[in-house]
Amino acid sequence: MSISKVEPTPVLNITAKFSQFPTLNQLEKEDLLDLQMIPLEKPEGDLAVNNAQSYLKINNQPIDMVVNNLPIVELVELFNEVNRLRKNPLVRYLTGIQIYFGSQDNKLFLIYQPVYMEWVDYDGAGQNDLYKVIGRCGMYSFNTENNQFVLDTTNQSEIWISNYKQLIRIKHNDITGTVHEKFIPYHDTESLIFPFQTIFTLLHDNDGEIVEIRNSIAKVNYDVTNKVKHRVLLYVEPSVGVEAFDQKYANRSHLCPPCNGVNLGYNLAPLP
Repeated sequence: MSISKVEPTPVLNITAKFSQFPTLNQLEKEDLLDLQMIPLEKPEGDLAVNNAQSYLKINNQPIDMVVNNLPIVELVELFNEVNRLRKNPLVRYLTGIQIYFGSQDNKLFLIYQPVYMEWVDYDGAGQNDLYKVIGRCGMYSFNTENNQFVLDTTNQSEIWISNYKQLIRIKHNDITGTVHEKFIPYHDTESLIFPFQTIFTLLHDNDGEIVEIRNSIAKVNYDVTNKVKHRVLLYVEPSVGVEAFDQKYANRSHLCPPCNGVNLGYNLAPLP
């Protein structure tokens, strides 16, 4: 994949295409992301998704490939919710969804939380802009029968997340003889953060209305002994997509840890 040109979030195209959701014009107020490093080619993404079956088990069973199918109308509701957290119109900011791993009935179960991030500083060494989560909405599960987010009003999310940590088994590296091991605190992934700009660009570029959440793995360099991490990738079945995310996965989410309580780096598109 070429990274020779900037791929700014096509905000105006998104709002025009999904004009039935007028609140999406709030995207115009966010710092504009450069998405050039985010699309993951489909063969590479498919491999990461398929590998999840051999590297991850829950209750000693392979995990499902597709966890949830999220309609755009429901995603817009969460986007509207997080925008209510913005109080200072002069502050630079981003919005996103933090997706937590949980378990219910001995199966993988995802929890969704809209998050509001404000700009902190520019990281010259990493050459990206730093943001910190300063606002969080409630925790939501996703009802697969009626395809709607459901607000957790009884603090079940903490139980689901705890269940996941107890039941997940991960093959942490490719060393011969490696077995599936228990969850390792401060090493294994608890959640991921995806910006809303990434999510709506994925829908726009593939002319779709449903985002698939697919289980996958990531092999990282920052953790020498536990390289394999559980993650999810976002995918939209393409219709007429011809843009940056056409028939690709959305990648470059922030894995937590190491994102917990630290500044998150994002690449911004240059101002016109």
